[in-house]
Amino acid sequence: MAKIKIRENIFGKTLNREVIWKDLKHIDFQDDDIIDIEYIEPTSEDNGYFYVEVFRMIEETDAEYQERLKTMAETKKMLEKNRYERYLELKKEFENYEKEI
Repeated sequence: MAKIKIRENIFGKTLNREVIWKDLKHIDFQDDDIIDIEYIEPTSEDNGYFYVEVFRMIEETDAEYQERLKTMAETKKMLEKNRYERYLELKKEFENYEKEI
């Protein structure tokens, strides 16, 4: 199984005005960076504001890769156990089914 790319937040900022180039120009952008700008509507607790985030897809580290493989193996084992337990329940429930017909 190959390593995957993980979406990593490299910048986030809350502004009480629209986002302008000056807010982002210090970032060394890459071609596939994702820029997310959202306006949060005013509520009774605060005024509206803009929130900007920049995400970058970064290949997982060796440690993250190993942890992901370990988690996947544990999940697979748990699902197999659950399926087997369900099988035993169904087997018990229907063991006399043919005799009843």
